Amino acid sequence: MEMTMNKPEVNAPIRRVGSFTLGLCLIAAGIFFLFYYFVPKFDWMLTLKILPAAAIILLGVEVLYFASKPERWKYDFLSVFFCLILIGGCFCLMFVPTLLAEFGPEQEQRRTELFDAYRTEVYEDFKQDVPDIEIRNLSGGFSNYRGKADTLEELAKENSKQDIYLRVELEEAYPDAESFAADCRALMNIIQKQAIQPYEVTFESNMGEQPLYLDLQDTVQQDWTEKQMLEQLAKQQQYEADLDAAESDALDEENEAEIEENA
Repeated sequence: MEMTMNKPEVNAPIRRVGSFTLGLCLIAAGIFFLFYYFVPKFDWMLTLKILPAAAIILLGVEVLYFASKPERWKYDFLSVFFCLILIGGCFCLMFVPTLLAEFGPEQEQRRTELFDAYRTEVYEDFKQDVPDIEIRNLSGGFSNYRGKADTLEELAKENSKQDIYLRVELEEAYPDAESFAADCRALMNIIQKQAIQPYEVTFESNMGEQPLYLDLQDTVQQDWTEKQMLEQLAKQQQYEADLDAAESDALDEENEAEIEENA
């Protein structure tokens, strides 16, 4: 009589889904860096665009393959996590050239050169048309320019109303607001003749006993007449006077409270 012995069942190894894709991603990343350093004119941007899609497709193929097999398998969450990190890194690197183009040193230099050319053009027109008005300083810049213009002509073609702010400091010590408003209107007439229009123009004079300041934003305020500018100056002076009076009253009340406490 034969006796049969039952062999103990050997557990089949567990397949970890995701490890294969992670390994290929690491190999691809290494090859990518080698090509970047040793292959001339290697299109690394195209590679960054392709790699995330290829990794996702490969991971999906691996999942489907093992799902169709009657084997023991489970997700290797650590491998899948690292795959997603690599994919996310590729996506982030794709935006680096865009960020450099928008905020990099070349774009900043372009904005500076454009504004310097604009400021020089405005100043020359000031000296030619109103030589009696002494300009102490012209400053300003672009607030949020993202264009690609290299010259003022190209900038004007993009949009004549640009995101430029201009600050005009006047040398004269004005005896009254009327004469200051008259000079502001004369200078504003010249600015409005330029091919490129700023969105904000500020005039100021700190040479006299009373500083004068006028901020003109957008087309409506920049079209103000001399009378309207004078009215705005009067409102600003009244506001500053009320503010000084309120601060003085608050300081007096504070001093009185301290005196009562010490009494």
